[in-house]
Amino acid sequence: MKNTKEDERILELEEASQKIIENDLDKIVKDTKGENKILKKANTLDLNKFLKLFKQINLAISFINDYKSGLYKKIPWRTISLLALAILYFWNPFDLIADIIPVFGITDDAIMMATVFKAIKSDLVKYAEWKNYPLEGVF
Repeated sequence: MKNTKEDERILELEEASQKIIENDLDKIVKDTKGENKILKKANTLDLNKFLKLFKQINLAISFINDYKSGLYKKIPWRTISLLALAILYFWNPFDLIADIIPVFGITDDAIMMATVFKAIKSDLVKYAEWKNYPLEGVF
């Protein structure tokens, strides 16, 4: 069976996510400055174009918060590290396409998040059921 481009992207992301360590999660959620900066950036998104990305970011932060606080541990490290990688990519203003470029600067973030969400969908659905978190418009 031949790998699709999406399968190749997921493999690349999984390889990159292997560099994520527990301390990277602290940058996202334990350090409220980090979480506030991520949410502040998410709140600047044009929701007419990036509502799905906005919802994915909020779900990812909730998920990581519940994991770090010990409330939700029934999750493979692969899922946590991929979520962290996607959030850190979103947070970085100088990623593949700089965020200062209108629309296109956020499009690569949206593609990254959508790819990660597709790769870990079953874990996200389990978490959402546990949390009673609405998934409408997330996938």
